[in-house]
Amino acid sequence: MTEYAPEIAIVGGGLVGLSFAAALKDAGVSVMLIDAAPLATPPERRAPSRTGHVLESGVDARVSAINPSSHDFLCRIGGWPGDDVACAFTRMSVADARGTGHIEFDAGTAGEDALGYIVPNRAVVAALTATLQASPIELRAGTRIDRIASSPEGYELVLADGDVVRCRLLVGADGGNSIVRKACSIRSLSWKYPQEAVVTTIETARDHGSMARQWFTSEGPLAFLPLPEANLSSIVWSSTDAGRLLQLDESALCAALTRASEGALGEVLAVDQRFSFPLRQSHAFEYVRAHLALIGDAAHTIHPLAGQGANLGIADAEVLAQVLIEADFAGESISDVAILRRYQRRRRPLNVATAALMETFARLYNTDVPALNWFRNAAFRVADSREILKSALTRAASGRIGFQ
Repeated sequence: MTEYAPEIAIVGGGLVGLSFAAALKDAGVSVMLIDAAPLATPPERRAPSRTGHVLESGVDARVSAINPSSHDFLCRIGGWPGDDVACAFTRMSVADARGTGHIEFDAGTAGEDALGYIVPNRAVVAALTATLQASPIELRAGTRIDRIASSPEGYELVLADGDVVRCRLLVGADGGNSIVRKACSIRSLSWKYPQEAVVTTIETARDHGSMARQWFTSEGPLAFLPLPEANLSSIVWSSTDAGRLLQLDESALCAALTRASEGALGEVLAVDQRFSFPLRQSHAFEYVRAHLALIGDAAHTIHPLAGQGANLGIADAEVLAQVLIEADFAGESISDVAILRRYQRRRRPLNVATAALMETFARLYNTDVPALNWFRNAAFRVADSREILKSALTRAASGRIGFQ
């Protein structure tokens, strides 16, 4: 048995946990990151190929829409994998497929080079991992945690291999089913949606033109997210009938996607392997306690219809790191709950507001009540005709305004 005593122990080696660790790599505090999965490696780059309607895109199905603020932060901490694996989109179209409502956003209205960047999750995780491997941060990959216990000085983690980690500050970045949140008995409010997200990569007859597109269909929101290859897009379909979509053969699914997307990119020619995951929303009643903080999905999850989940988690990581670095520089205890509440005050209001907005959209578009259908389409038309309103919405989505 080996004992370790880092000042900060981070549980969770996904995008958010790694981002937080990378933000601390030059801070002069000792940090250990623990994750049950092995270290990530860059995804293999393969040229796409198609046989009939079957696509082998060479692209991971799980991607994130990274907003400009998150992009800048990842670049600063060494977590951006390079523009060759990401697609910057400068325009976004959102339409109500059950009416005439439509709104289009342009990066120029907010003074941005791009509205966001579509990038494979694994590519960002691999870039962050490589940065941390060249830093003083200690990585314990492929290591499960058997037990978490609190003490007056912090927390004690007993690992599956018998090693013990004692830390002043424990940070839970271990996702929606956070073992840290559960072990520390932090309550959360959560509920499931009557939808599952179906994700895959498709090839279309027409180029995407660096535009992200979304349709609110009768089954749920469908997003086409542009990839570096001009005729490849990643899709996320939050469907009430995900089981049927998963069982369709490639030809039938291509036809269904062509119809649902109103032929915006012409015919959907081929589809890659499909995956699905359940949708839920949750929010912890508290993000911090003495010696403890939660970030990312460990603290909150939201519906993916606006693609903001990863950005909220990255912003959590950025703000918590900033609070801790400032406190350490001032000679304050980084595990003091009064210090940690600075992070909670800056992040929780925006996270709650975003979650409430996503819940409103999810409920508003999951109905066929005629009056609400009329209201949705009228709201689209009004918003699309008001450049000031569109500019404000664009800046909010870019992460440039908020409690950061």
